[in-house]
Amino acid sequence: MPRLAGERTGALGQRQAGDRRLFADQDLLGQWLDEACDTEPGNRHKHEPTVDLFASWTEFAKQAGDEPGSRKAFSSELGKRGFEPFREGHDNIRSFRGLRLKLS
Repeated sequence: MPRLAGERTGALGQRQAGDRRLFADQDLLGQWLDEACDTEPGNRHKHEPTVDLFASWTEFAKQAGDEPGSRKAFSSELGKRGFEPFREGHDNIRSFRGLRLKLS
C-alpha cells in the first residue's frame, strides 16, 4: 500500500500517532494544567523547567490510566496552548514561560 506524504512507518510512526491520539481523544492535558499548574500564557515571570513539568504530567497521566507520550509531543502541546519554550540561566535549562507547578 503506498504511503501518504509524510507518513511514517515502524515504532516511531506508531508512537507519534499514539501521542496525537492521547492529546486529541480527551483533554487530559487540560485537566493537568487546571489541577497541577498555575497558568498565565504570556506571563514571563511564571516559568518552570520542562523536566519538572514533564515529570508532573507523567505522574498525572499514569494515575489517570494513560500513557504520558513523549517529551517532544508534550512540549509541542504546551506550545500550541500558548506557553513559550525558552532556555533559562547559564545552564540553558529548557523551560516554559506562562506556567508553573502549583505548590503541593
